[in-house]
Amino acid sequence: MNHIDKLIDIYESWITKDENKNVGNGSADEVYLYNDSLTEKQSNWLKRFIDVFERADEIRMDRGN
Repeated sequence: MNHIDKLIDIYESWITKDENKNVGNGSADEVYLYNDSLTEKQSNWLKRFIDVFERADEIRMDRGN
């Protein structure tokens, strides 16, 4: 399993938690940008997740995978 797959698993686990039932099931960036019912905690988590995901994707692209 590569880093991107692991991050996807983490995100899917996060959105299925009861406390995140208002999040929906779109991509992290879509939810972050378009869901106006996010709590501050959810918004902060998504922002950090998006940053980590983008960095992992950059590394993957640099390695040619």
